Amino acid sequence: MVAKRTRTAVPTRTRLRPTKTPPVLATIGLHTATKKVVSTRIGVKSTRTPRPPTSTPTPAYVVNTPAFTTTPAQFVSALTPVPRPVAVISSSNVEQIVELARWGKGWIKRVVWSPDGQFLAVASSVGVYLYDAHTRQLTGLLEPGTRVDSLAFSPDGKLLVSGYSELDIEILKVWDVVSRRELRTITGRTVGGYNVAISPDGKLLAAGSFFSVVRMWDIASGREVHQLQGHTRWITSLAFSPDGKWLASGSGSDDATIALWNVADGRLHLTIQTDLISVDGLAFSPDGKTLASGGLVSTISLWDVATGQQLRTLETPTWITSLAFSPDGKRLAAGGVNDDTIMIWDAASGERLRFFTNQLNQVGSLAYSPDGRWLVTGEVDAVRVWDAANGKELWVLDDYQTTVQGLAFTPDENLLAAGYWNNQIKLWDVARGRTMRTIVPEDDFTKHLTDIALSPDGKLLAAVPLEKWILMWHMPEGTPAETLPLDNPTRVAFSPDGRWLAAGMYNSRVKILDAVTREELSTLHEGSGQIYGLAFSPDSRLIASGGTRGRVTVWEVASERKLWLQEAHSIDAQAVIFSPDSKWLISGGGGRQQIKVWDAVTGDNLWTSENLRSPVKSVALSPDGTLLASGSSDGTIRLWEVARWHQLHVFSGHTQRVQCLRFSADGRWLISGGADGTIRLWGISPG
Repeated sequence: MVAKRTRTAVPTRTRLRPTKTPPVLATIGLHTATKKVVSTRIGVKSTRTPRPPTSTPTPAYVVNTPAFTTTPAQFVSALTPVPRPVAVISSSNVEQIVELARWGKGWIKRVVWSPDGQFLAVASSVGVYLYDAHTRQLTGLLEPGTRVDSLAFSPDGKLLVSGYSELDIEILKVWDVVSRRELRTITGRTVGGYNVAISPDGKLLAAGSFFSVVRMWDIASGREVHQLQGHTRWITSLAFSPDGKWLASGSGSDDATIALWNVADGRLHLTIQTDLISVDGLAFSPDGKTLASGGLVSTISLWDVATGQQLRTLETPTWITSLAFSPDGKRLAAGGVNDDTIMIWDAASGERLRFFTNQLNQVGSLAYSPDGRWLVTGEVDAVRVWDAANGKELWVLDDYQTTVQGLAFTPDENLLAAGYWNNQIKLWDVARGRTMRTIVPEDDFTKHLTDIALSPDGKLLAAVPLEKWILMWHMPEGTPAETLPLDNPTRVAFSPDGRWLAAGMYNSRVKILDAVTREELSTLHEGSGQIYGLAFSPDSRLIASGGTRGRVTVWEVASERKLWLQEAHSIDAQAVIFSPDSKWLISGGGGRQQIKVWDAVTGDNLWTSENLRSPVKSVALSPDGTLLASGSSDGTIRLWEVARWHQLHVFSGHTQRVQCLRFSADGRWLISGGADGTIRLWGISPG
């Protein structure tokens, strides 16, 4: 029997977060209509740019764009009423599916302050958001259509450069900040999308590549000026010296060096061998004499730029991802990912002056305001602005999220529960597109969530953290119920009849508990490895798991009898679901990147798709069982006609893998949650 622990000593609170960001108008810079790729054959060719046939660097291509145009948006953002789909999704109308709503702005990669202090730019997993730094109003969305890795303003604040990669291709875009026009695109295998920097005179753009090359471009013409080769691993950081004479670059992995380049002729001035595993942060002092570096070791080093000699080492409690000197050069700020703290040092003496902390979550970037009064930090799920003098938090933009790990409708489907990797569960009002409640487990042992499930009557919410527990709450209030100690659960599911609660474990076992008493009833053994997918049959008689090494297993719950085990996929089986009549099972996985259909009782393989060219991460069946939706690592969603196992339609919107899929009970909605931190609502547009 599993011991139950009610959380009284360390209570989990339901934190109701007021909306600190002004409501975002649906008309501001929203993305174009859903990208569609239509195919009537299984195994449609990818529309992405193919990988180069060899490792030889491909040339960069510069496109000058006279104007940035968009098609009117088919969807609305969060905080805006969601249009009701006009029809049930069926084989006859799948090509009319559009993205009707998007909830969440993705997860944050970089935050930068414009030199005039007017704008804050946030690079996220779905685009670049521009805010008025004084009013906090969202003023624009620049969306390259994928995760944005890097950002840099020109010194006059008129231009913004974004960088990102797609497969083996790296892409740089130059934007006019005022008009939101895309002025230029530079693309190629080694153009540098991971890090960008603009010279102090605004004439040169430097970009660091995953392929160990730093390239410098004339920002006005797009002409390449220098190609800097000296690192042996990917470029992790870049910084120009204040006088524009030097460019510093840092690298990762077993290289972990800092290179100092002469900007005028592109020659290597000196190389600094660090004790870091990765040089993730670089910053010049305002006088240009000192270079600070930090990375995947808990130290910050200060270097003499002229000689490359180490001046001082500062001990830190965390891996440093970002560094910034104050404009007057008196302070050095650092942020990291493992310890939720911002640290401030006296730059001259090396004395640690202050810690900033307020429920921080993986500080990936930080920057001082041009006047030095404020410090902005970009966490994975929030932008915070602080008083640089006293460490007081001034305001926060928190409509950002990490990977959506699970989705579950309440029985009336008025609310959608979404579990996020960053240890939050949000209850969304589906009709109004608003977060009604945010549940944040505050116990010390809970950092990340891997799955959620709602009981069939909607009265109990279960969540699996990346620890040895199942956490439970009463619904819809969100008040804590109890904590069930288990040995590293990874997935959770309620049986449709409400009798059982199942937990898929990291050690390949599935535990069955009484859903009412929480008593452990049985342990089902799959073999070895982690459970990735878990599902009860609609009649509650069977349970299926998908796990490592592509294994798919089905048991009879009452008798604990294993009916069959198949090594269905050459790599992990990520998703499983039963048909509405409980007669067959669908699985999706990696390796050959296929969907397979099985007889639920015998394990006979009834159908196998062709290679879909991207691992299958999620599957869902329409309420009548006529349509199958599958989500893949490349962000695409495919719809299949079940009667003929025929692919009907392929569409995309997520910039990263589609982690979970759900149809509404009336079949009008298809809901997807992605690793890009967004929830997307798909359906037939009302007009």
